[in-house]
Amino acid sequence: MAVQTRKKKAAPLGSDVTAEGSTPLHIQIRESIRSQVRNGKLIDEAGRLMTEAELGRHFGVSRITIRNAIAPLVNEGMFDRSRGRGTFLRSNQPENWVGHLMGFSETIRDAGYQAGATILQQGMTNRHDAAVREQLRER
Repeated sequence: MAVQTRKKKAAPLGSDVTAEGSTPLHIQIRESIRSQVRNGKLIDEAGRLMTEAELGRHFGVSRITIRNAIAPLVNEGMFDRSRGRGTFLRSNQPENWVGHLMGFSETIRDAGYQAGATILQQGMTNRHDAAVREQLRER
């Protein structure tokens, strides 16, 4: 007796979201949601974001991935979430989104990278050549 198995077709990811690469999927989806909402997509006339299930189907990922993508947007102040009602855009004007100011290291870490620095040269900085000293005196 032969057993037939169904292969589940994966839904296509958004055009700017790819399963390959070093950036985690939830971060790619978060940035895609941010971008698409700015362009008036994924929300209705009242500013309500698609449900987690709808977003999951849209991006072809699990609801937990969608939750991980949306949570920082809620924390930034872009969306307001209320149980039983949904997730709403705080303002339909993207330029009014307050959010929170992030530094370079925070932004890089949030994108899945590690910020760092390397000392290329070490020494005294108060010894300049004659041309630089002359320019500094003129000021």
